[in-house]
Amino acid sequence: TLKDKPVGLVTKEDVREFLGTGNDNTRANYLRNLKRFFNILKSEGLNSTNPCDQIKIQTTVKRGKGYEPWELYVFLIRCIELKKWKTFAANVFAGFFGLRLEEATGLIWEELPNFEEEDGYIEVSPEVAKTKRRRTLYVSDVGKTWLQMIPPNERRGQLATDYSITQMGRKIRNTCKKEFENFSL
Repeated sequence: TLKDKPVGLVTKEDVREFLGTGNDNTRANYLRNLKRFFNILKSEGLNSTNPCDQIKIQTTVKRGKGYEPWELYVFLIRCIELKKWKTFAANVFAGFFGLRLEEATGLIWEELPNFEEEDGYIEVSPEVAKTKRRRTLYVSDVGKTWLQMIPPNERRGQLATDYSITQMGRKIRNTCKKEFENFSL
């Protein structure tokens, strides 16, 4: 096995055997670390070759399908019932205005003076934006209507949610499962 061999005697076959046939993303991470390790040895003159060269692992990228409008609706209604206004606001901003949920949770109410106007917009600062560039997003009337449900005294401070982004996805799925027995994502 790989762990029993001196570093200078490790071959491509040893690396392939070590990587095995498990999850492609995990195997690609192992390979990336082994390549780095052997490249350091090679640059330091401690190894003449990198046995990981020319080994490639095709990784799979899983993309979430997002949420259907009815799923967001069910979740927003549940947030209203529970008075989870921060979570509600972040999901309205993300669901109706095109913000990433991470960007929505970085917004501050007091810095959103223009979103309620007729041609309202939201500016996402470079510090909050994923792309590190200022973004301007125009506000839909439907989104404004949803936001009017938030009590005025709750419209202050950061839009940080009551949950982490991962917890939010679970909350949406669990809420929909409770409301509709045949629901699955």
